[in-house]
Amino acid sequence: MRKLLFTALRRFGVSAAALSVALLPSFAGGTDPAEAQPRAAASKATQVAQAPQVVVGPVSADGKMSQALCPSGTKVLNGGYIWDTFCTHITGVVRDAIVTSAPRFNGEGWNARELQGKVQARALCVPA
Repeated sequence: MRKLLFTALRRFGVSAAALSVALLPSFAGGTDPAEAQPRAAASKATQVAQAPQVVVGPVSADGKMSQALCPSGTKVLNGGYIWDTFCTHITGVVRDAIVTSAPRFNGEGWNARELQGKVQARALCVPA
């Protein structure tokens, strides 16, 4: 059972961690010594899995990059941005856009850049 749980954690990452927490009551129910080993394995598995962290980068200057950098020992799983400014032409036509919203090349965070306005990058970081 321990091998199956660790295989699930490796294959499915964070989702499997949530599943293992949901399955804990089935392992921890009895006091029979035969059940002690699965309970211990489930306990160790939940200690290995860590919750993802949301990291928020600084608000960029106009037209510049914002970077949300993951803490040491983690890598980016997903990311995005927040922007609340945009530039318009005198006619009212919007002349601004997000030109970059992508993971950093080394997987250590998320980059975001707006053509003319300000943007703030966000990253969802998980244990490496």
